[in-house]
Amino acid sequence: MTAEERATAHPAPVAAKERHEYLDLLRGVAILCILPVNIISFSMPSLAITGPGHWGSQSALDQWAFYAVNTIFTMKFYTLLSFTFGVGLAMQTERVAEGGANPTGVYLRRLAGLFALGAVHGVFFWYGDILAVYAGAGLLVFAWRKLSTTMLFALGASLVVLPILLCCAPLGALTMMAPDGARMQGEWPATFASAGEWVEQPAGEQVAFVWRSMFTPTPEAVAVEANIYANGNWLEIAAVRGKDYVLYLSQYLVVMVPVIAGLMSIGVVLMRTGLFTDAKGKAGLLRKLAFWGLLLGLPGAAGATWVSTLGERFMIFGFMAQHFSAQALALGYLGLVGLVAASGPAGGLRRALGCVGRMALTNYLMHTVVFTTLFYGHGLGLFGRFGYADLMLFVAAMWAFQLVASPVWLARYRFGPVEWLWRSWTYGEWQPFRREA
Repeated sequence: MTAEERATAHPAPVAAKERHEYLDLLRGVAILCILPVNIISFSMPSLAITGPGHWGSQSALDQWAFYAVNTIFTMKFYTLLSFTFGVGLAMQTERVAEGGANPTGVYLRRLAGLFALGAVHGVFFWYGDILAVYAGAGLLVFAWRKLSTTMLFALGASLVVLPILLCCAPLGALTMMAPDGARMQGEWPATFASAGEWVEQPAGEQVAFVWRSMFTPTPEAVAVEANIYANGNWLEIAAVRGKDYVLYLSQYLVVMVPVIAGLMSIGVVLMRTGLFTDAKGKAGLLRKLAFWGLLLGLPGAAGATWVSTLGERFMIFGFMAQHFSAQALALGYLGLVGLVAASGPAGGLRRALGCVGRMALTNYLMHTVVFTTLFYGHGLGLFGRFGYADLMLFVAAMWAFQLVASPVWLARYRFGPVEWLWRSWTYGEWQPFRREA
């Protein structure tokens, strides 16, 4: 390409014929399979994520649903999405550079748009937003994307492991040292009458108070949260949600932004192997990923779920075990989906999953809009009324809807509506939306 052609080059979204089915399938599976985890936060107090015994029904069916969700879904599919985000980053920047344009401006606009979507989502709709975190992690990976494959893998693996170990292992050890039943919320005046007295307490007791305040609040605090979400108006809920979002985001900035950046970096490494552009040619690698990932990940995730139910002292160790087993199981799922992509012409379900993946951002945000309207007080106010097992029926209904609606939409339009807005912002001009007749 000549200097004149590079000067006039204008980047644009990837054409439909240049898309890789494997990536679309991965995104589709991941977006659908994040919902069984997220719906717990949409519909119950935050403590319910640790098990059905903390809220509502405690039936055997709900217990089984909890174990299934935590073993099969929890942490596995944001890992898959992180891989695909890294792959997309590498592919987009390479494509823009090969077209003669500077990828820096394009990609920074892309990340800024994603962060803005995430901030609006987290502040005004649901505190569990992941988009702003992905934008922050993406910025880090963009900065070091040109590292050698060996260096990039070493950095990625270190970021996946070290932040969890350095933050959680000491905290878990100190929590084990603390007295039983210590909580900050509701007991501060009676337990620690002054800041000076608080400072004088053993470190284990301090950490235990903070940990239990964040992750095992008092029954009174849980009841207040449930009442506001079920019966409050939009402003009342927004006040609570804003505090939850700040706490959630602060935790993610310290621990999960580096972890997700590590997962994205591993995604770039996987892209360089040709795995996503030649699934058939990499069938042997995909079979190994599927076999070893499932063999190591499923028992590990089941064990981690069991550990997390042993009590407050063991929750953080359950979280750590869940994190590490999730990486193995996510790689197993990545292998399975790749084998499906390499298996021949796409059937109806496979095409539908690919369409869900092409509209991943729209479908992800649709979960929030639909379920907060159903469960929050400014909608139908059904918050806290359903157990784990009941909620899986809502999940199945949403899966069915999106598997049907996504292909219908994409038969008429080039992008999902949110994808269209995001791409138009990224490339600095309105993108064609409707398909030509």
